[in-house]
Amino acid sequence: MQLQTAVRWSLLCVACLISPLATFSSHVLSARFEWEQLSARTYQVRVITLSDPSGALVDRCEIDLEVWDTSTNLNVDTILGVPRVNGPTQTDPNFPALTCPTEGMGSYVTATIKYNMYDTVYTFPADGTYELRWRDLARVDNMINIPNSGSQSIAATARLRVDSAISNDSPVPMNPFDLAACAGSTWLFSTGFFDSDGDSLAFVRVPCTQYNPPLVPAPIPVNGYTMPDSMGGGIFWVSGLGNVVWNNIGNILGAYGYAFKIQEWRNGTMISESIFEATVFVVTANCIVGQPDALPEAVDIYPVPVQSELNFSRVVERATLWDLQGRTLETVYQQTKMPLGALPSGIYLVEIEVAGKTVRRKIVVQ
Repeated sequence: MQLQTAVRWSLLCVACLISPLATFSSHVLSARFEWEQLSARTYQVRVITLSDPSGALVDRCEIDLEVWDTSTNLNVDTILGVPRVNGPTQTDPNFPALTCPTEGMGSYVTATIKYNMYDTVYTFPADGTYELRWRDLARVDNMINIPNSGSQSIAATARLRVDSAISNDSPVPMNPFDLAACAGSTWLFSTGFFDSDGDSLAFVRVPCTQYNPPLVPAPIPVNGYTMPDSMGGGIFWVSGLGNVVWNNIGNILGAYGYAFKIQEWRNGTMISESIFEATVFVVTANCIVGQPDALPEAVDIYPVPVQSELNFSRVVERATLWDLQGRTLETVYQQTKMPLGALPSGIYLVEIEVAGKTVRRKIVVQ
């Protein structure tokens, strides 16, 4: 498995999304770990974050990671200066005051929010179970369901079993983020987590996490945290497939924090557990969210919803269809249509490549 490369997915809320997001003086909105086993105890480790440097011009060219031995509860290593590997270097085109002379500047997904990947290779000292920890002091300000959120840190952790006798890569989401939900409607974040090893995945909703040694010596829930639906109305949950659903959202606009654990099981044993920290912005009612970037040459998909055949308005170089468990269902090349057969009704993901670039879109099959 190759760790995910940066995909620039923007979230477009016609006449309503970019302006509300820009009003928040914020930094880190989302964080999680990914890893790939390169050899017996050597792993490529990656931290994925979403951040907004616009409020206080806060940015991270590099980050530090901690490695803890869970059997002794001791910090066995600290990896300093893990570089950001995506985006252009030196100058931030949106905020020229921010520079990373040798690291990437991240990839923007809205006018102010960027997608960041920090990458390193690490060899664990011995077989065993370890916890990876990362933190940032600058969480999003003014969150609805986290009191004084700007003064509470954000943390991501991953606990994995390191065993020279087995191979284990992390689960990865097909859809890495979905930032905006419309008030008065239902929001569905179809993460589409996929595990290349074929392990079973389980998802558990948990509170958002803080970690700030020595004041907060271990990752714990943030102070005063309540689930998004406790403040924003409706019902909020994470499904068994890792999809985040918020039904009947109320009219309290703003940023809401949430988190869930991703557990990886093999032969009845949990071999990894990581936390996905995230933020969703509830914005104006009657808006449109979740639309992807335009392809370099316009391609329309129709009909919507679709039944037995998906059509493209021009020849695409490649189109691949997945279900929400990450299973590939169909791939076509140099076509203007994709047969779907007798798919069950539901939401699917299609990746389209044209002019050497790709985007992914949700489709509804009825």
